[in-house]
Amino acid sequence: MKVVDLGINGEGIAKEDGKVYFVKGALVGEDVTVKKCVEKSRFTNCEVDRILVKSKDRVKPQCPYFSVCGGCQIQHLCYEKQLEYKQKLVKETLKKVGGFDTEVEECIASPKEYFYRNKNVFPVFFEDGHSQIGMFMENSKTCVEIEKCFIAEPEINRVLKITSDFLKDKFIEGFRYLVVRSVDGKVIITLVVEKKEISFLKKYLQTLQMNLKDFILNLNINTDKNTILSNEFISVYGDDSIATEDMGIQHSINAGSFIQVNNEIREKLYASVLENFSENDIVIDAYCGAGLLSAMIARKVRYCYGVEISTEAIKAANDMQRKNKIDNLYFINGDCDKEIPSLLENIEEEFSVILDPPRKGCTENVLNGIVAVRPQKVVYVSCNPITLAKDLKILVNGGYKLKKVQPFDMFPQTSNVETLVILEK
Repeated sequence: MKVVDLGINGEGIAKEDGKVYFVKGALVGEDVTVKKCVEKSRFTNCEVDRILVKSKDRVKPQCPYFSVCGGCQIQHLCYEKQLEYKQKLVKETLKKVGGFDTEVEECIASPKEYFYRNKNVFPVFFEDGHSQIGMFMENSKTCVEIEKCFIAEPEINRVLKITSDFLKDKFIEGFRYLVVRSVDGKVIITLVVEKKEISFLKKYLQTLQMNLKDFILNLNINTDKNTILSNEFISVYGDDSIATEDMGIQHSINAGSFIQVNNEIREKLYASVLENFSENDIVIDAYCGAGLLSAMIARKVRYCYGVEISTEAIKAANDMQRKNKIDNLYFINGDCDKEIPSLLENIEEEFSVILDPPRKGCTENVLNGIVAVRPQKVVYVSCNPITLAKDLKILVNGGYKLKKVQPFDMFPQTSNVETLVILEK
């Protein structure tokens, strides 16, 4: 069968005898035979068996775990075509889900195609008589052991190797995840465990001290199987956070802070957001994380309010506000679903809103609150085109128009894309 398009998860799409086939591992223009077919009511999922005619856009993936690990989906596609795919993905999703036939700008390329992620989460699992560490397989809770992640920064891979070696011939009950964040060559290591009493902790710390110069070690106590991190962090070694600077803002990053995973693209994205504001503006930054973008905006506008549910992130945000002496910046620690509608109703002058929600998008309370009050401008940053399209539909039906849609390649080698949308009433 002939592959005619790529799907939202980077899989090839073929059509034959009136049926639609989603072919994992296939690229546009290829003739393939398929295997492992699973028929659904409207389509069939399958994998490439043989490539009869190969695409000129196919490249050899750098990662030996590609197609087994679920972290990347399109390493076999050359980078130029990855950018075209993501531009098309945003455009077609907005049209199909939201009903918008709108122009979408070319996807902004990442300066780094590999080894760009500043944070990784590695599941720990039991196999062959001992604990192992790796990544989840695609669409699965089954894990595969890896020695190196080809989209993680080098410092993260170093911690992965140290931890993997430490786990050899050991079974450590209740050790669920290794979470590693890299900041300016330093690392924040968080062990997600089910209880505070960890028998291996002293030896593990000694191993880290022998192999790393500058690091922070935390425990995160979490028994909830549906989440990776809880709000309960325990400091084991090092400071609470790592100090750094971005675009003139001095700030600290701790284990619970949210910050975009691609440093270079984050800077390009934030610069594009800042272009939309001037010195007399009042701005609400919803889902503000550790408040870095809020601080940059506050330096440019009259007032800025940041709202974030994570206590750890808000702690870092308030420290940053004091350190940079930004007196027109205010942070609110709470659920945007409750705090944003209240805040919207209490600002009497013209203002604008930035939305940067998690993958599930904004709640109806937040969107309806915006439509009811009608801020002058809405700047939406999204990592999920489907929820973006659904949310934009509510905003546009509520009296807004799309001014600009700009994708950014925050996640090279994956089918994920970050999108900036500017709306005006």
